[in-house]
Amino acid sequence: MYYAFFSRYDADWKSLLFEWFNIKEWKTVLSYYITFKPYGVPIKSKYNPLQSLFYFLFIIACIFQVISGLVMFTMGQNSIRGMSFMQTVLYWFVSLMGGYAHVYDLHRLLTWFFIVFFIGHVYMILAHDVGDKKGTVSSMISGYEAEKE
Repeated sequence: MYYAFFSRYDADWKSLLFEWFNIKEWKTVLSYYITFKPYGVPIKSKYNPLQSLFYFLFIIACIFQVISGLVMFTMGQNSIRGMSFMQTVLYWFVSLMGGYAHVYDLHRLLTWFFIVFFIGHVYMILAHDVGDKKGTVSSMISGYEAEKE
């Protein structure tokens, strides 16, 4: 996430925030991932709209996962020095969520989001590797680049 915002050469935060608004390309990108056939859309940025949306959601989910994890860590631990301070600092989040039970539900829901994101991410990497026939992922695993025919 640091490099997305602060890299001198490859800062791509604008692609993460704004590329997923391109609704016209959604159909072609989804058909590409379902059929493994190249969709022929010229690449204008580093990410396609689907990647842009889910990487943006991943960053937001990471932030909420850390905050909800800290809230759950400090629940009922007033005897430990500093925990009551953390409860005071994070009470705005508990109030925003509607109580500790909802914080726990959010944390569990985000955990499932990460599991599904990981499975979908691996599937889409393999779909990209098979569809483009460039062997990008295969070369990462084997160390050898595919020869061009």
